[in-house]
Amino acid sequence: MERCKLPQLQGRRFDVETLPHNTLKLVRQADNGPTYLRQSGRVAYVVMTEELFDEL
Repeated sequence: MERCKLPQLQGRRFDVETLPHNTLKLVRQADNGPTYLRQSGRVAYVVMTEELFDEL
């Protein structure tokens, strides 16, 4: 069984606490691949577009 090739995680990490100010930037970055979303300083979620999620 071969592992599928996942796209690279994007470099910038966004904080849940500042999400209202960074939503547009987060969405644009998630279009390019999975993106980290931190909560209380720890990576809590990985955000990706629906198209990318369906592809994986």
